[in-house]
Amino acid sequence: RVAIARNFNGLPGSAARFQNIFDKECGVDNILCGSVQRNDLSAIPLICENLRDPRARHLMLISRGDAALSLLNLPQIKNALQAPVIMLASRFKQDLSHDQSYHQLSKICEYMTTGRQLVLKDFDNIYGALYDMLNQSYLVHKRRRCRVALGNAAKQVEVHETFRCIMIEEERDLHHSDPPRLNRCEKQVLTFMDVLNDIGSQHSIETTQIVQYLRRFCVDITSCKGKPSVALNDSFLGFTEDTLPSLIINIIQGSMHHNICTVDILSNCKQVLLDVMPSDAIARCENSNFAKIPDNEDELESIIREYHTQTYHFSLVECLKHFWPNFFQLASFKCKKRDFLNKTPRHLAIMTFTSYTTDILPIICTEELSMTKVKLLRIGTFESEKLLRSEVESFWSRTDSREIMLMQCDTKLHWQQLVLTREIMVDAERAYLNQTDQRPKYQGIILHLQRFNKASAVAGRWELSYLSGWKQVTVDQLEGKSCDLDLLMLARTKRSLIDLSLHNYQGKHLVIES
Repeated sequence: RVAIARNFNGLPGSAARFQNIFDKECGVDNILCGSVQRNDLSAIPLICENLRDPRARHLMLISRGDAALSLLNLPQIKNALQAPVIMLASRFKQDLSHDQSYHQLSKICEYMTTGRQLVLKDFDNIYGALYDMLNQSYLVHKRRRCRVALGNAAKQVEVHETFRCIMIEEERDLHHSDPPRLNRCEKQVLTFMDVLNDIGSQHSIETTQIVQYLRRFCVDITSCKGKPSVALNDSFLGFTEDTLPSLIINIIQGSMHHNICTVDILSNCKQVLLDVMPSDAIARCENSNFAKIPDNEDELESIIREYHTQTYHFSLVECLKHFWPNFFQLASFKCKKRDFLNKTPRHLAIMTFTSYTTDILPIICTEELSMTKVKLLRIGTFESEKLLRSEVESFWSRTDSREIMLMQCDTKLHWQQLVLTREIMVDAERAYLNQTDQRPKYQGIILHLQRFNKASAVAGRWELSYLSGWKQVTVDQLEGKSCDLDLLMLARTKRSLIDLSLHNYQGKHLVIES
């Protein structure tokens, strides 16, 4: 049963179907085997068993977006790993050359020789050169060796006994993948929902019902009967099918040391979802299906009131002030190392409708925050991973006096580079934190979106999960002011269009769309 689950689990239900075929051909009685129990093996224990088995085939994890990379950090899987090296293929212009492919292949050969665990993602252009390694077709004479080929070049590379390769494959790209490569590995579908169900079983939490309730809440509070529906990812920026499962996992994992009930999980999840709602979604709440239910009146009022008291939605400066207040205090302020390490969040993902081409230098240049403290970068200005890594690492060096780094990213143009960029930023920070007597530093990514842009939804997967380690928050306009949201609150107090259209608030007119 375990062997079948490990080798035939690349599609939902595929292991169970193969088990039924196996039993039928072998004449095994389903009742004696326990047909119900045969299908209860989840992906996580099977992945851990593969990683601990020295004779196992290499592993392929099939997932969506950053799910696999995030879930590798779960304690259950992390304990089975041995400080793996993570290599993500670069999609920068200069890195699409044959020379770069050869360079990446040389690095992989080095890790094969030294016996490291290696995580690979998106290296479709060089997987063909590694077929003998993936197929474990080794020449054994005192030491294991395999043939590695790229183009017309080929060489024999030593393969250490402890070497293990973990490939991450995007679920939606499976039908484009090379079948021989798929057949060479143990395959497991790793999704947030699978992991959430496992956690729910362990802690006796009805996670499926929680997901269903939260999804109904999101749909009801963003839809209005008789009006055109608004997509969930326009009302909760970055919303995908993995948003709720990853959020619930994050809430439960963060509450392991004390009991947490379903009511607390729902309350915490709604609070986090509120952070990623733009102001227009809040304005639509009072006409939503959620608002039409009398029992929801108090909760709706609380949601709207709380949103308008969260100053970090007002502007970029207000957002930085709220989450990183230390840098808006006296320049002589110093924080201890333990305070720096425990301070959260160290990573901010700021989603905004401000154009990517906007110069944010004047926006954040205030009397309280000197530009000598901030480093601004744009993904679009880099043509190679090497140049990007150099700039990021220079910020995280002890000689750089700046304390905040902000990376701008257009989600429509740069979605292919985003995961790699995040990984480079986190790697550089990790190296910095391993040093002693370091100054507090933080970093953020500004994600520039287009409102109600359906074309961007099919361009590519840029969204972050809630296990990515980045605090997600929406700031409608980076250059905004608190009075902009005050206008929405003012609109709620007016009873007629005449009152609204004639009212002048701090020199600004409310624009009413009938």
